[in-house]
Amino acid sequence: MNTFFKENQEVNILPENVKGAAIGKVIKAVDEHLEVEIPVNDVQFYHPNSPIELFVPAEEGMAYATTVLESVENNIVKMKLTNKSELLQRREFTRIPLNQEVLMKDDNTTCRCLDISAGGMKIESDRQLDMEKDYTISFSLDTGADINCYLRPIRISKDENSKYIVSGRFVLLTNIDKIAIVQYCFRKKIGGMLACLAVIVCGSIIFTKSVPDLNLLLYGATVVIPASLCMGLLGYLIGKIFDSINKTKSS
Repeated sequence: MNTFFKENQEVNILPENVKGAAIGKVIKAVDEHLEVEIPVNDVQFYHPNSPIELFVPAEEGMAYATTVLESVENNIVKMKLTNKSELLQRREFTRIPLNQEVLMKDDNTTCRCLDISAGGMKIESDRQLDMEKDYTISFSLDTGADINCYLRPIRISKDENSKYIVSGRFVLLTNIDKIAIVQYCFRKKIGGMLACLAVIVCGSIIFTKSVPDLNLLLYGATVVIPASLCMGLLGYLIGKIFDSINKTKSS
């Protein structure tokens, strides 16, 4: 069951609360049971019976596994694997629509976010931005996460309403904020797919006054299949985050 996680190996560990995301060290690995040493300051985010996700860089992508936390002793978390370790292939950032006000701190003006990913966002602005400048921005997700970073414009166009559409990438985005955005995009994507499937099933029941047949359900299920790919995406993105931290620490 445990193929990728070995003793004395650094592992990227993610609890339910992304604020507890950390780099831990596997101190014991026996079958599906793992013991991981984490930073003392992060212990507060780890609770028995809560789900924990593990990621570790691999040659062709990212190794990923889900676990349930069995106990916490000092700064040692003991967990049990709940699925077979998977090798996730590399994917691009998941981008989702987001209608959210963004504060441009440089001049205390606001603009409108159109979509977002862990790598950057697209905004609608009343003024043209400078392609050579990084803008200090702040915005909130409906999960309660407050994001503060810089936005570097990489493409600017003008729409039919004379608004400037700016595609930009995040600069100096903290590890915690990036993980918060990754999780937000992932959950929104999955939620949208499940909602589509629910509409198909409920619509069939309402209009045909019967349970949908197998063919219709199979058709609806094709909407949800990409959800498994999104899990691979999540593993890769978070792995890249922690991998860059490892490189920074070693340099």
